[in-house]
Amino acid sequence: MANPSNTVPTDDIQQALAGAFLAIQSANKAIATQSKMPPVNITGLEDVNTSLATAQAHAAHYTKNISANIQNQLQAIIDYDRLYDALVVSIDSLITEIGQGTKANPPSDATMNNLAAELAALQSQVQTNLYGAGGTADLPLEASALGVYNQLVDYQAQVGTDASTFKGYSDLAYNSESGVSAHIKQLNQDIEADRDAMAKDRAMIGGGAAMIVTGALIVVVAVALAPETGGASAVVIGTVGVAVAGGGTAMIVAGSTDLDKKEQEVSNKLIEIANDQTELANLTAINTSSGNVAQHASDIFGALDTIKNNWAQMDNNMADTISALNLPQDQLMNWIANKSGNSNPDYSTMATILNAELVAPKADWEKAKTTAQTILNAFDSVAEYNLPDGTVPTQDTIAAHAAAA
Repeated sequence: MANPSNTVPTDDIQQALAGAFLAIQSANKAIATQSKMPPVNITGLEDVNTSLATAQAHAAHYTKNISANIQNQLQAIIDYDRLYDALVVSIDSLITEIGQGTKANPPSDATMNNLAAELAALQSQVQTNLYGAGGTADLPLEASALGVYNQLVDYQAQVGTDASTFKGYSDLAYNSESGVSAHIKQLNQDIEADRDAMAKDRAMIGGGAAMIVTGALIVVVAVALAPETGGASAVVIGTVGVAVAGGGTAMIVAGSTDLDKKEQEVSNKLIEIANDQTELANLTAINTSSGNVAQHASDIFGALDTIKNNWAQMDNNMADTISALNLPQDQLMNWIANKSGNSNPDYSTMATILNAELVAPKADWEKAKTTAQTILNAFDSVAEYNLPDGTVPTQDTIAAHAAAA
């Protein structure tokens, strides 16, 4: 039997989802507010603004059609635990009755049927989470785990194409014969390298913010777009009134300190590029934002894949157990033997199996529910701040504006 604890969404998975969610929200905001490129006299860049419009349409689609469905996966964890918590005491009692049975005096049909009925209720909730109410494996609702997973498959392909397109434009522009100096080319390469490190910092900060309990830490996940580049004023997305429990605090501090430093470095490099050729700075900003979206979409996809697989495994486990509860005793003993490896199966062994699957994960589910609710509460406090022109978003500057809001 699969380890039942493996089917409980872990803090790591939920925090990865939260961090990528906040980061992609920020990157999409940067794309949505990005100014059009001024005319560029470089062959191959004629369609750059058409490509920007396509990327902006993808950002709008995500915000309108996908974002809420991702958040719904956290609510699904809460919904399942609410039902599970209401049934687990009764389930535990029924399992105890089963464990007291013998082959000569087996558990009553009522005991077996009642447990099967309670598991069927849990399985129904699992299937609702996996496929949506009334949905199926072939036609899941978009707000379900499988539905939003399928949405992310398509979205990943779209933003991956956007990222490749703008990377191609950037490479073409910086390697053209239009007089781009080696120094400016190096600045662009540095920004591309910084982008990957900054993306990891944003996910670290956003994910760590999932374990909020008290305090007032502002999570900065926005890209610095200096107005000198022709980009928008920095729009910062963060969670207000948060602090992190346990070891997460060190992770947040490390991530935010490194991010603050790199935000300033990237801003300075963009300004230097803009002072040389404004259109190149715009292109660098678009390339950075589209690359961030693609990376964070992949991060969200990975977390959703795990959550979807958790529900699917639980569905299979419960279907198998419900079926076993309806087996004749001789077949039931074979089921117990296969599950336990015990060559002399009995009802006591069956109770041990059922307890491990259905009762032992109670604390893990309670923790998962608390984490999911905490993340959703943090999402409710997400706000956008327009910083003054030329301001680079740091922990301190965002905290000051949040306090004044």
